[in-house]
Amino acid sequence: MKQLSVNNIYKYSKTQEVPLLGTNNYDFWAPYTAAFSVFDRYFRDRFKSWLYWPEFDNDESADDIYDDFVESIQAHLTINSKRYSELYKVHTLAADAYDIVNNYDLTETHTATRSDSATIISGSRSDSMSGSDTIGGHTDSRSASNISGSRTDTESGSATDGSRQDSTSVTNGAQTTTTENQIEGFNSSAYQDADKTTLTAGAHTDTTNVSKGAQTNSSSNTLNKGEQTDTIDDSTTYGARTDSHTESSTKGQQTDTHTGSGSESVNIRRYGNIGIQTAADIIGGHIKLWDAFNFYGLIFDEIAKEFLLLD
Repeated sequence: MKQLSVNNIYKYSKTQEVPLLGTNNYDFWAPYTAAFSVFDRYFRDRFKSWLYWPEFDNDESADDIYDDFVESIQAHLTINSKRYSELYKVHTLAADAYDIVNNYDLTETHTATRSDSATIISGSRSDSMSGSDTIGGHTDSRSASNISGSRTDTESGSATDGSRQDSTSVTNGAQTTTTENQIEGFNSSAYQDADKTTLTAGAHTDTTNVSKGAQTNSSSNTLNKGEQTDTIDDSTTYGARTDSHTESSTKGQQTDTHTGSGSESVNIRRYGNIGIQTAADIIGGHIKLWDAFNFYGLIFDEIAKEFLLLD
């Protein structure tokens, strides 16, 4: 019966140019597969005098022993793959992925989006105007028509005044008007009556009467919008010339649309040290972790503990 040392198995793998510990598809084993010659040398230096624990018949070849060694190690890696994968995440964590002083880091992102839309629809409208002027036996006429939207306003009113008589009377009493003319004699300095006119008017009364019969005023206004038609007809007749003028304006249905949108994004980051740990405590823990933690050293130690015997 015989046992091979790690050093002997290592020499065999070197001659075959194959990895000492075998290969697999686990992420945590990819660095080993990529640089197995370096890792194998490290493993050999740590455990070269240790023996692979199974005992083999003397006629067992090195190839058989190597295959058995690799199968045992790969079975161990498969059984512990979840644990090794989680430890590998710590091993490969980038330096800027965590803060060695602050022990919490929270980032909040808030995004708000606004959208609004407004539509205004105006109904169709038709305006038309025509006119003619006739000069000579002259006639001016005008006709206008306006059609719009949908509303009817009606207003009516009535006012009645009763019959009325207004009377004004002016009375003048009897009046006498006397006019005297005097003249100075050639032989006297005193004035003497020359002639005298007396006008007498009897008493008279001037009366003015105004009578107004019963009077009724009424008004009615109607405004139609919707089926609304306003018509104006004017005509004036003179002599013998005719000028004609026609205008029309049509406005179709109109739609105004307004659309607006906006967005707002807010990022908030909160970080620092929470709890009873000081920055020095956290830094000390960081140093202790990376001083003691050797990912592949941990795996190799567990392989040695599981499958190797110290000679």
